[in-house]
Amino acid sequence: MKRLTLLIALFVIACTSAFAQITREQSVAEWKRAKAYTKAYLDAMPADGYTFKATPEVRTFAQQFLHLADATYYFISAASGKPSPVGKTSVEKQ
Repeated sequence: MKRLTLLIALFVIACTSAFAQITREQSVAEWKRAKAYTKAYLDAMPADGYTFKATPEVRTFAQQFLHLADATYYFISAASGKPSPVGKTSVEKQ
């Protein structure tokens, strides 16, 4: 039974990824949408709120967005084959 469940799960994942291909134009449009949404989100936070932490264990509001920048640089660098403009350092750790 476990093998059948695993086989079905793998089949679903394979089918999902096979049909999940999007065009370059769709990717660019999605990045532009995400950029506008992120900018609006940042603009909505007052300047004194950038140091806000929901709990002591989590990143501040600003650190979350620096983490997002690190991830974006990583994924774009990996997809384009070009080095990250920040090199091997982390924007969040600077």
